[in-house]
Amino acid sequence: MLVAYRRAGRQVAAYRSRRQELNRSVKQIRSIANEVEPLDVKEQDFDSTDAAELEAVNWLLDTARIQRESAARLRQVVSDLEESGKALIKVFKGSNLQRKIKQAEEGYKLLKDKLAGAAIQDPSEFSSLIQRRQAFEGQLSSLDQIEGDIQSLNAEALDTLDALESLRLESSAKRSAFLGQILSENDYVRMTLVPFGNDPASQESEFRRAIAKQDTRIASDVLDPGKTRGILAELYEGVQLEPSDSRTKELMNRVRAIKENILATHAGAENTDRTQWFRNHIQSLRAEQLDRIRLWWPEDTLQIEYRQPQQSGWAPLSSGSPGQKSAALLAFLLSYGEEPLILDQPEDDLDNHLIYDLIVERIRANKRRRQVIVATHNANIVVNGDAEQVVTMDFRKGQCKVLLDGTGCLQDMGVREEICQVMEGGREAFDSRQKRLAIGAQHAT
Repeated sequence: MLVAYRRAGRQVAAYRSRRQELNRSVKQIRSIANEVEPLDVKEQDFDSTDAAELEAVNWLLDTARIQRESAARLRQVVSDLEESGKALIKVFKGSNLQRKIKQAEEGYKLLKDKLAGAAIQDPSEFSSLIQRRQAFEGQLSSLDQIEGDIQSLNAEALDTLDALESLRLESSAKRSAFLGQILSENDYVRMTLVPFGNDPASQESEFRRAIAKQDTRIASDVLDPGKTRGILAELYEGVQLEPSDSRTKELMNRVRAIKENILATHAGAENTDRTQWFRNHIQSLRAEQLDRIRLWWPEDTLQIEYRQPQQSGWAPLSSGSPGQKSAALLAFLLSYGEEPLILDQPEDDLDNHLIYDLIVERIRANKRRRQVIVATHNANIVVNGDAEQVVTMDFRKGQCKVLLDGTGCLQDMGVREEICQVMEGGREAFDSRQKRLAIGAQHAT
């Protein structure tokens, strides 16, 4: 509207300039016509009988006539210009141009009143306001694009989190299948995977890492010393101990609720279940730290049980003696894998029954698929484990020395003598091996 008004102003100025030019021309030409009008010639001042004076009178009269005729023509021009000016006024007053100019003036008045209502007294500011509005519209368009990108990324992030949940469950399922496959024929140890665990204390370290609070503060919000209060205590409260699909689903729902609650606290939601220290800490976290919370899931744990040889009952490994715990872990380590294995005195804390029933038989089975190196003082492991190479060592003058006489295979007499003299139960081990080989030969025939 301001542009139209300015254009109309220029049109009115052009019209008025033309009228002023016409008026100036009329005045100037009228003045010239008056100046051109000759003065009266007094013939009585000349002698008509004198030829020279008569000639002068006639010349003056002709000049006056020409002046009068010129003045008449100038006055006609003035008349024509005046008629042209009147026609211009008449045409303009009834023209479409005048109506457009009037509309522009009325629109300008309305715009001026509108701007005055917005505390803008100078209508010339309207152009700058239009430019600013166009700039803002461009920024809004960019913001709309950014908002669309954010929504797309949020949707992608949610899909990724859903995929992570599926992979997390798949990981537990594969771990459980692995344990079932590896330990299916193990008579001494049984391991059951517990998805997402069952002990809040075992989850505290990773949870604190996720919320970027790895010291011992805000214990009442995370897990108090009595393990009865805090987020992790609430996570397992009332949940059955034995693994099942329903238990896993319940824990997943609880973990989701914990994450949503923490994220809402960061956004400023009131959370009366937690202390002000906890709320202040969560609200201070950066965006990338919040992602750690979104990605946090409780770790799986193992429910390990063991069984004594020649017994049928299973017992929790936590209630076993150090020797029984060592036996269970050895049984697991010797149950899978093809890479070389090094064992340092595996007989420690084990009685002879466990050594023979667990370690010796497992070592013989492992020899078929991997290299096994054992440092031991127990003759049963060497002899009944069918060692293919025996290296006897002694500690002399601060160094370990290899005894060449005691190095070789079990068929070497020097090796056999070294085993019988140095190793505890050496002769009994050879007797046991001989009986085992004899029984094996009888079965073969």
